[in-house]
Amino acid sequence: RDAANRDVFLDRAEAALGVRPELITGETEARLSFRGATAALDGEPPFLVIDPGGGSTEFVFGTKEPEFATSVDIGSVRLTERLLPDRPADQVDVIAAAASVGAMFEAVDLPS
Repeated sequence: RDAANRDVFLDRAEAALGVRPELITGETEARLSFRGATAALDGEPPFLVIDPGGGSTEFVFGTKEPEFATSVDIGSVRLTERLLPDRPADQVDVIAAAASVGAMFEAVDLPS
């Protein structure tokens, strides 16, 4: 969704596939992730599905259908670029990054 070359990618995909891929919102991604992750579960609901990605992380809570979904700007690639730009990262940077990530997740507004 946020890639600088998003439109170029979509144009090339359309040329190759004959149909333009649909760009979905983070919230739609979260709902689809929930349905896919819980479709074959035998456990008792409610379920919390956490889908970490490269650019964002989706949180979805629900029973048979999603009742709450949010997508937050906390993804592995994005965080590495922001918080650990030097390779290899030293221990001080890793500890600081972990604290930053913890604070970001604390700020996520999940239902109680």
